[in-house]
Amino acid sequence: MPFAAVTTVVLLVAWVQSPPLPSAAAASHRSAPTAHRTGAAHRAPAGLRPLATPTTTRPLRVLVIGDSLGIDLADQLVPTLQAGGVMRVTSDARGDTGLARPDYFDWPAELQTRLRADHPQVLVVLLGANDDQNLLVAGQPVLVGTAAWQAAYAQRVAVVADEAAAAGTRVVWVGLPPMAPPRLNAAAQMINGLFAGAATGRHGFVYLASWPLLATAGGQYQPAATTSQGTVTLRTADGVHLTPAGAGTVARAVAAAVARWLPAPTAAR
Repeated sequence: MPFAAVTTVVLLVAWVQSPPLPSAAAASHRSAPTAHRTGAAHRAPAGLRPLATPTTTRPLRVLVIGDSLGIDLADQLVPTLQAGGVMRVTSDARGDTGLARPDYFDWPAELQTRLRADHPQVLVVLLGANDDQNLLVAGQPVLVGTAAWQAAYAQRVAVVADEAAAAGTRVVWVGLPPMAPPRLNAAAQMINGLFAGAATGRHGFVYLASWPLLATAGGQYQPAATTSQGTVTLRTADGVHLTPAGAGTVARAVAAAVARWLPAPTAAR
């Protein structure tokens, strides 16, 4: 195998063999069926062929979209994925956005533009923190949390997923983390259920739960966690956003999810 290809394989293995998660988060992470295990075996999900092995001349194209939490993630994910020189990552995350207010910012329209301009092979999504509000559907208000609201919101998630699928782009949709404010915490759980539901029956769409990566072993919000190096702060003072350490934990899980779509690193075995 050429040296460049071997180097690429080694780099991919390094991404998924990331440093251990904080101890409490790691315990919950192991018990969560919807979360990808860091260091899991490289294999594409059933029904999908692996993407071509990325190289410096033909890098894997990744697009990150989302709200301010998406910005937190992108700040760590971009250097994580680009460290090996075989991925090109573009961030289009926008603060104060989401799927609830297309009159303020229309993510499906923005995504169509980015899909045409960037031709990403993988789309990473983290949004929803601003979506705990009523929706306007066919000119009529729909109350947040109701069955009608959940159906309408799920349809908006499906529009984004369908746009990516039509462009041949695979999706890693990152769930919201636990929140300190009780109302936001409850809303995040509801919205995450809709994100997870969107993955059902969709090839090339992975729901990655960030909740078990950042919660206590009992699934509760935690601002910090204890590691072998001491206490690590995971969340900012507002109880919503991610610190670089918290976002880095999620970024490593996203990198592992992306690596599962790439050819198995047989040369490194």
